[in-house]
Amino acid sequence: HELRRGSPTPARPMFAVFVAALAFHGPQPLARPSRVEMSLARREVISTLGSAILAAPLAAVADGATSAYTRQKAYAVYGQRILDLAQSIGPETAFVKDALNKELNAVTLFTTGAVLKGPTQEELKKLKAEMVAAADRDDGAAVKAALDKFIAVGKIRKLGEDNVFALNERRNLGAPPNDFIVKQTRRVQDFTAK
Repeated sequence: HELRRGSPTPARPMFAVFVAALAFHGPQPLARPSRVEMSLARREVISTLGSAILAAPLAAVADGATSAYTRQKAYAVYGQRILDLAQSIGPETAFVKDALNKELNAVTLFTTGAVLKGPTQEELKKLKAEMVAAADRDDGAAVKAALDKFIAVGKIRKLGEDNVFALNERRNLGAPPNDFIVKQTRRVQDFTAK
């Protein structure tokens, strides 16, 4: 393929189109917006700013524990840890403060995660403070009494085998439980051993 002198190369037609486009739409002078346009722009800015100011206090009361899923998960995970703590603490328990401090985060996370803001949450916070004060005095009976009342007010109960939030059941939702998989594995091992 031979190019003749004066014939356009592939870049020349593109440049010609670009120059032709500029011929019809040259640089535009900067125009000052009219008074109507400025008032509309000012009105939009003020309304946006006003709505942001009105919505700002709502961000301060955002509660991540309002969805049913997060409350159920907090109830299942931290409630079971609190029940285990209640079984381990008694009037004769030595080092009550250490035992309580190990699970104090579970108590806090249950209070703020499983219970919506309101009188129940306030009661649970008071009971937590009672537990901490009794643990500081090394009074196992008072800690146990406050913990039992905490369990009653929080309506914590032992969850069964079908607890999908159990830490030993870390599988996809809808997947069979771990014991089912273990039984299948044993059957396969028994079959292959024969």
